Amino acid sequence: MLLSSEDAALFFKLMPALQVFANQKLKIIKRLENVEQYQKISDEQRVKLRNAFYQKPDLIDEFVRENPSSFSSDELAIISGWKNFVADDFMIERVLKKYAIFIGNNKVYGVLALTEPFRQVLGGMPLPVYVKTVLLPFKGKIIYDGLIEGYNIFFGHGVASSS
Repeated sequence: MLLSSEDAALFFKLMPALQVFANQKLKIIKRLENVEQYQKISDEQRVKLRNAFYQKPDLIDEFVRENPSSFSSDELAIISGWKNFVADDFMIERVLKKYAIFIGNNKVYGVLALTEPFRQVLGGMPLPVYVKTVLLPFKGKIIYDGLIEGYNIFFGHGVASSS
């Protein structure tokens, strides 16, 4: 299942602003000063920034305090909730109608896709698949942060058929 188009638009309004703010503080990507520039950087650069950002989660509180994008209190509450992120390696075990099953750190999560179904995001790779991503709370649901790094690990028929 996907986020509604309204919720996806909200996510893609909030996350880039937070990432740009983090980059201004961490100076990971040169000449990245606004959301329009963020939209043009490569996924590789986004992953580099994202990984550095989640090493400094106090930047979330700083962003909420400063509110450089003049977000509403509801929008800031969503961002503040992202302090409860889970950055890990996950096995995407299966994709159901309502969510995908992510297993990591001895926990199971039901995760919604953002704007494209997980099968499309994963390029049609057969499940289960091992990935690195960040899970975020979002309006009572769990989503991923829009970036999934794949591993070249393939599971044999026994693992696939037992899921």
